Amino acid sequence: PGESSVVPVDMPLFQWKGLTFNNKQVVFPTPSACINQFENVLRSYNLDIEANWRRLLPKQLAIGTNACLKLYLKDHEKASWEQVKKAIKEKYRVSDTTLKNRAVNKLLGIYMKSRETIDQFTDRFLILKQRSGIVDEHTLSHCYIKAMKKEVSKDVKLFISMSNNAKKHTLDYAIQKVKAKFETL
Repeated sequence: PGESSVVPVDMPLFQWKGLTFNNKQVVFPTPSACINQFENVLRSYNLDIEANWRRLLPKQLAIGTNACLKLYLKDHEKASWEQVKKAIKEKYRVSDTTLKNRAVNKLLGIYMKSRETIDQFTDRFLILKQRSGIVDEHTLSHCYIKAMKKEVSKDVKLFISMSNNAKKHTLDYAIQKVKAKFETL
C-alpha cells in the first residue's frame, strides 16, 4: 500500500439529497452513503484509503464543500481519514427524522417500475418499509397493492376483500397474492 497515482474512473461525487451539484451523477441519500461508496471504490482498486484520500477527495467535492475541507485541513493538518470522515458526517448530518420521513413519503407513493420484476419491487418495498418504521399491516398491504398495475391490484383487492379471515389482511399475504397473480400473467 501507500500513495498511488491511480485515479478510479468510477469515483462518486460527494453529493446527497440537500447538497447536489450534478444531477447527471448519483445523488446519495446521506453523506454516510456517499462516504461508504467512496471507500468501496478505493478498496476495489486496492488503494489504501489513508494514503490516497487527500489526493482523490477534493476532486469529488462541490466548490463550497471543497472550501470547507480546505479550512478544516488548515486547522487539522495531520487529520486522518477517520477524522475527516467524522467531520463530514457531523457537518452534513441528515437527521433520523428526515430519513424516516423520506422513506415514509417514498413508501406512500411507491409504484412498480415498468422494467422491474416483482421480486425486485418487493425487495425495494421491504427496504422502504424498514426505513419508514411503518408497521400497520393494513397500510403496508394497501401501499403494496396500489403500487401494482390496475389489472393486478384490482384482482388482489377483490380477493382480499372477499376473505373473512382478518389474518389474511397482512403485507405477507398481499405479497403472496400479488406474486401468484403475476405468475398467471
